[in-house]
Amino acid sequence: MQNLEFAQILVVILALFIGLMLGYAAQKIRFCTMGAIADVVHMGAWQRAMAYALALAVATLGFQTIITLHPHAALLRSHVLYLSPQWPWASGLVGGFLFGVGMVLASGCGLKNLLRLGQGSFKAAFVLLIMAIAALATLKGMVAVARVQWLDPWIVGNPTLGQNENTQISIWIGPVATLCLVVLTALALCWALYHQKALRTALGAVVIGSCIVAMWLLMFTLGFVLEHPNTLEPAYLATYTNRPEAASFVAPVAYALEWLLYFSDPSRKATAGMALALGVVLGGWLQAKHSGSFHWESFSSLTDTRLHVMGAVLMGVGGVLGWGCSIGQGLSGMSTLALGSWVTVVAMGFGAVAALRWLK
Repeated sequence: MQNLEFAQILVVILALFIGLMLGYAAQKIRFCTMGAIADVVHMGAWQRAMAYALALAVATLGFQTIITLHPHAALLRSHVLYLSPQWPWASGLVGGFLFGVGMVLASGCGLKNLLRLGQGSFKAAFVLLIMAIAALATLKGMVAVARVQWLDPWIVGNPTLGQNENTQISIWIGPVATLCLVVLTALALCWALYHQKALRTALGAVVIGSCIVAMWLLMFTLGFVLEHPNTLEPAYLATYTNRPEAASFVAPVAYALEWLLYFSDPSRKATAGMALALGVVLGGWLQAKHSGSFHWESFSSLTDTRLHVMGAVLMGVGGVLGWGCSIGQGLSGMSTLALGSWVTVVAMGFGAVAALRWLK
């Protein structure tokens, strides 16, 4: 048991370090899902969108390599949330759309607001607090009742399967074709970004994608216990759901708030997701200090406050309904080639475009 406790602490520390690298790289290249969509919609500029695609390609290549080479690959696949045998498609579509609208109103997704918090934004701190409260209400509170009654019953998939073969893209095209597709995509995006004189952006995107891979690797190695001595079942250390968790920034921020509120409760533990989020804040702060971009920021008007509150609520609710944010369902979920993740992220895109058109 002492070895497991030490391993759990080590998982949290390593997740903090991964978050620091992620935050520094994301702040350096202005990595932002909402910003990438806004650039395309308003200016026809694709550089940040291609950086997101490159990070996704790296994350996908890494995840598929790890899961293919792992000795317990089938078992790990069955534990990954995004490859669940049942996908609540209505919740995914509604949640994705709401999150997309919310991240526009709140000036960025969870990752971006963590970065802005590290840059000195009181506005971002307020958004994250409201987002966490809304997420907790959707996980366990009043909104959870409506979620369970109205959206969760609308599912696709076969609950008797170890993983949902109908919602995993790689099953359709084969593992070799998948690997070739990911490699070619990564090479093509690197070439395109290089010729746009955005090599620094490309390298930053590779670092971000590599951080997603590092989280998967951490969960599948040090964080994985094949037979926990207490339960005699597989377990994942320093996680809230006892599932492998990569990067996501809605539920972990919500659980971090709950952990702080109930700190004296010994059943509440710091998780890798919480440490990753804190690392992102620290990484963003380090880069902001290094570049001289650190500055205190607050709301500019009552309208500004109202829009950010609305956006934070929509992100909290949508992030839970959709099983993750633009990073959780985006880079982490889509790297598994789960069809549900891709559909949810497309819904996020539609929500973001609708909100951008409305604000314009």
